[in-house]
Amino acid sequence: MRLLLRSNAHRPTADGWEVAASPDTPNREVWQWDLRLVHSHAGSAEPGPGSERQAVSLPARDGSALTVQLTCDPTRVVARTEVMIAGAPATVERDVRELTVLVVGQGRARLEGRHELGALDAMVLEGDDPLTLAVERVGTEPTSVGVVRIRSAVEQPISWVP
Repeated sequence: MRLLLRSNAHRPTADGWEVAASPDTPNREVWQWDLRLVHSHAGSAEPGPGSERQAVSLPARDGSALTVQLTCDPTRVVARTEVMIAGAPATVERDVRELTVLVVGQGRARLEGRHELGALDAMVLEGDDPLTLAVERVGTEPTSVGVVRIRSAVEQPISWVP
């Protein structure tokens, strides 16, 4: 499964935007993780007890920086974040058991030769669709892409809601 989330679909927060979370409705299910885009100049509160945070900084289109911030319950979720600066075409390999989110910081990126993402757009990939993903820069503008990989730390699969 793949889902393209345009920048205007992200839920505004006090310090940026929430891209995706599990669950999306507090008090209905046990919280597992949330992924946010945070203005680097915004002070971010420390994660609550029993949670951990990973963050990577992406160059933004206005010359500032944007933080891709994943907060999770480490007893339920194992995560890894990284940054790609797209110049030459690259390939992202993913495991069928991981949920992968790609977020564009600046520039434009084309995924699979057909999905064009602009600044702050995100692509969520889950299951076996696809396991190998071609990423290429569109145009000559510098392009930064954050890659977040999330997988279950327990037997049951992780869930998510955009």
